[in-house]
Amino acid sequence: MQAAGIVTCVNFSSDGKNIASGSYPGTIQVWNVDTGAIKLNLLKEHTSEITSVAFSSSGRYIVSGSQDGTIQMWCTKTGTVMWSPLNGHTNVIKSVAFSPDDRYIASASNDETIRVWNADKDITSQLSNNLSNITHPASKSDTTFKCVVPSGISSGSFTDDSILQNGWIINSSSEYLFWVPPWNRPGLCWPRTKFVVGARSTKVDLSRFKCGTSWEQCRNPVN
Repeated sequence: MQAAGIVTCVNFSSDGKNIASGSYPGTIQVWNVDTGAIKLNLLKEHTSEITSVAFSSSGRYIVSGSQDGTIQMWCTKTGTVMWSPLNGHTNVIKSVAFSPDDRYIASASNDETIRVWNADKDITSQLSNNLSNITHPASKSDTTFKCVVPSGISSGSFTDDSILQNGWIINSSSEYLFWVPPWNRPGLCWPRTKFVVGARSTKVDLSRFKCGTSWEQCRNPVN
């Protein structure tokens, strides 16, 4: 076996027939155990070294965690990524794993939190009246805050490819969606986050969100 770089992590598939390896500077390879041949070279999607890889129980998917703080899920049949990188952790990903039913992904990070993510469908938190797909925990430890957005933005969505920069959630179109207070950032629930362990969960309440030209509706005029 000849890896594409410095090997940083390995994992067996559940049937023991394949091995997934992660390496520096961010490549993943799948190997046949019997022949030692490379079955799959996964495209470089992470921007830094792979720190953890895991097969789903079915063997159809691989999840990877990286030093860049993101998580990717791959199809082992096609070698393509299943969705945008999962953001939310603020430090290096140390470990990733699938649940036995392959519906969830657990990740542990140097940011001292564990996150559980939905892995079975595309989940998007829309900054609009369509809130049916929002999945957030509801517990006594949750912190809910209202959103304020700069004027000039008429639409947008809080998705897993959004980024947190200087407290602002910025979407893939570089639109500033809303600002998150410092004390809410460690446990911020991103669209695919099921719950957070190690920090107080923060969920975004979009039920009465006003953005763009609708910001004037945030207050009632004084008669």
